[in-house]
Amino acid sequence: MLKLRKVAGNSMAPTLQAGTLLLVRTKRRYAVGDIVVFTLNGTEMVKRITGAKDGRFTVRGDNQHDSFDSRAFGGIPAGSIKGCVMLRLSRAINAGPLRPTL
Repeated sequence: MLKLRKVAGNSMAPTLQAGTLLLVRTKRRYAVGDIVVFTLNGTEMVKRITGAKDGRFTVRGDNQHDSFDSRAFGGIPAGSIKGCVMLRLSRAINAGPLRPTL
């Protein structure tokens, strides 16, 4: 299933900027390096998976100085992940597929 989401905030800069539209797809498996949309306490967030253990994922923003992520709230359950970012759709100069960078 495909969904559109909009980036709020700067936690994923420079990879994703506030206001960027994202095409998100559900997957059966998620891996380190995937940028995912998940829900935490009713709020959707976009972060990169940096680790996985016991059915939970460690997620971090690419902008580590301006990111509320697993360093603050711990690992997220696999069931909270809504999908993986497949494509950025706005800012045509930056449009295209994402590649994992760690």
